[in-house]
Amino acid sequence: WYQRRVHGKQWYQRRVHGKQWYQRRVHGKQWYQRRVHGKQWYQRRVHGVRDESRYQVLKKKLLSSVSVGISKQSFRAISQCIAALTFQVTPSTQTGTVKEFVAAITTKDDAAAQIALLCIGEIGKHTDLAAHSQVQIKIFKAFSRTSEGVKWAASYAFGCITVGNMKKYLPILLGLIAKNPDRQYLLLNSMKEIITTNSETEDTIRAFRPFTGQIVPLLLKSAASDDEGVRAMLAECLGSIILVDPSGILPQVEALLHSEDANVRATMVACIKFSLNKKVPFEIPRDSVERFLAIMKDGNLDVKRQAFLTLNAIVHHQTRAVINYMRSVILPLVYDATPTDESLIREVDLGPFKHKVDDGLPLRKAAFAALDVICDKAGHVFQTNNFIAALKHGLTDSCPDIQLQTYHILCRLAAKQGGQVVSALDSLPSPLMKGIKAKLQEAKSPKDGERAKDILRASVKALYTLYNIPGVPQEAVGFAKFYSRVLKTKLLVQMLEEMKAAGQLDKQ
Repeated sequence: WYQRRVHGKQWYQRRVHGKQWYQRRVHGKQWYQRRVHGKQWYQRRVHGVRDESRYQVLKKKLLSSVSVGISKQSFRAISQCIAALTFQVTPSTQTGTVKEFVAAITTKDDAAAQIALLCIGEIGKHTDLAAHSQVQIKIFKAFSRTSEGVKWAASYAFGCITVGNMKKYLPILLGLIAKNPDRQYLLLNSMKEIITTNSETEDTIRAFRPFTGQIVPLLLKSAASDDEGVRAMLAECLGSIILVDPSGILPQVEALLHSEDANVRATMVACIKFSLNKKVPFEIPRDSVERFLAIMKDGNLDVKRQAFLTLNAIVHHQTRAVINYMRSVILPLVYDATPTDESLIREVDLGPFKHKVDDGLPLRKAAFAALDVICDKAGHVFQTNNFIAALKHGLTDSCPDIQLQTYHILCRLAAKQGGQVVSALDSLPSPLMKGIKAKLQEAKSPKDGERAKDILRASVKALYTLYNIPGVPQEAVGFAKFYSRVLKTKLLVQMLEEMKAAGQLDKQ
């Protein structure tokens, strides 16, 4: 007691427990381990792979698991593991690893080239590879390989190394996009990786914003491309980069909504849906919404389809932005797009036989998708009778996908607004009968039989769900009688019992 009183607690602890115990107590276990065993021992203890030979063994084992038959996701996972290990070794070993992978790009083994490119990308995303002077040249040469996997990996790698050094590689990438229209899709995929990576958080957006002035003009200029794949990629790039500087980029996009070129208009409309990123909240301005809604009346079918697809995204992510326009503008346009327009069906002579092409089908699919999302997100804004009147076109549509979606919407409608649906049910038996009869006939065919049965199962589920809305047998007598007739069809009864046994049917 006297010693602790005179010399203090710390002196006493060192005297009683020893210097080593005291150092561990005061400075912590990690400090003590580094002091006693040395820095290298501590690094190996903490990081595990500081031992160079152990790193090489782990890397070799990971690379040995690569083969042409593994999935794209597996390639990515392996490359990410190798990159994570590489960041734990010394800078000189990292440099040697990158050189090794750069040399492997030109190998004739597609799997080896693909994993090398992905590893370069994963490493280059977090480390400046400017010291490797030939890396961008060799990556771009891989764009010409016959293997789609190698080309995809090269595209990804170019985007990643640019993220690691924007000042050096971004001008190179922009120049390649401008001068190589035949490689534009892959190069734009590289650009998408850059934009996506840099538009995920407020910090990355702030750092990336100064570069948008170089990127946006080239993207807008390329929007007139005749290649649908290129335009789709451009739309993704533009949609993501809008998040970086909405006030600066969105007006440029809106100005091109009135372009004389339909491809440009379609690309601008499509890019809006890609701007709806959950990670970075972006509220579409009211003026922008009104300009977009005007495009839903465009005379070009592709532009109109893109507008409907973008509408679906807006209703899903930002319902409030369009809710005030739902009854006056949106619903009438969507309803008008649901019937089959016979004037858009053309006959193509293929020599031995003739084939009918329905140019209006993509727009109808988009319209029924819109009905689905509106039913889910804004069911309170429409009159049920009008909504079901539009759905009736889907029951007899020639497209199986539309028929399936129509039955799905009917189930959703019954679940969300059962009481309001009852009054409109007596108008359904006629189109339901027409659609179900056609599918019963097709179900006997060995060619389309299974697809027809899928649609019949969907129809049985919808009918069961609608019939079990409280009050239907008493208030929708016509529909109830039709349902009783359906239950006399052997195949449909069998499907109903199977779904009941599997627990796939719920009464309302």
